[in-house]
Amino acid sequence: MKYKAIISLVVIFLLSACTGNPKQASYSVDHYDLARSAVYTQRELINTQLAQSANGASEQRSPRQTMLLLSYCDLIDRRTIYASNLPGYCAQQDMQTRHCTSAFHRCLKSCELRSSDCVRCEQPAIDCINLSEH
Repeated sequence: MKYKAIISLVVIFLLSACTGNPKQASYSVDHYDLARSAVYTQRELINTQLAQSANGASEQRSPRQTMLLLSYCDLIDRRTIYASNLPGYCAQQDMQTRHCTSAFHRCLKSCELRSSDCVRCEQPAIDCINLSEH
């Protein structure tokens, strides 16, 4: 009888310890944040493409473009943005880049989309993605 109580307590302790693991990455983002991120991501991708065309720049992607493209891929994967064909670049997504783009989506909820305020969300996402590539 004593052993059953001890075993039950140990099992309950282990199960409760596993549910609150802070090292577990969270990929959940609410619909409102995803919609805001979609607006920002698409607008900024268009702006970078237009600037690149106007400057006659090479096809080399900047870290900012890479981050925006990964955000775009994540939004497609979450079915926030519709794309009939998944861009080939989206194959580069892994769990770490999903973590980075999720944090980017959540950050955009606290900035004004019609200003340059959201740029502050970009650098942490770029740094996170760069860390995942090395």
